[in-house]
Amino acid sequence: TDGAGDGFQVLSIRGSKWRVKSGGEEYPLLNENDEAIPSIEAVILKGSNAVSKIYYKDSYSEGDNEAPDCFSIDGVTPDPASTDIQCKSCAACPNNVWGSRMTDAGKKAKKCADNRRMSVWLHTRAPDGTDDTEPMLLRVPAASIKDLATYGNSMHAKGYPYNALVTRIGFDLNA
Repeated sequence: TDGAGDGFQVLSIRGSKWRVKSGGEEYPLLNENDEAIPSIEAVILKGSNAVSKIYYKDSYSEGDNEAPDCFSIDGVTPDPASTDIQCKSCAACPNNVWGSRMTDAGKKAKKCADNRRMSVWLHTRAPDGTDDTEPMLLRVPAASIKDLATYGNSMHAKGYPYNALVTRIGFDLNA
């Protein structure tokens, strides 16, 4: 999964909608009434051991589909494919410091966001144009990494390997 994204379909949330990006096209995952669904079901195939980093110079606006300005798959050094590398190392980058950004709610955050990359198999029916038999890349945002670890540890303690479960993954449509 460390190299996932180059040819992998990408599962993401944008504009309060689950989406699948495949072959340069993006398709929303909608219910039978063409409404956004709050959750999907997927099998977690494998997760990266590293926390990845992603930096956008400009704030997100509804409809944006731009590539990040700088990113790191291993969380140690920027990927050479980054269009605007911010620093030679992630540890020394001023954008990777708590308080380098303030949220709309006035909380400290980092301009360069952490995420955990996973490959998943989508159990929820995929829209036309996607191949739901292939693994997809899912980036778990920083705010959900702790919950993901808690879930994984809980299932492990019960004797269930993460890749033997169908997991419902959701978000608050009103957030």
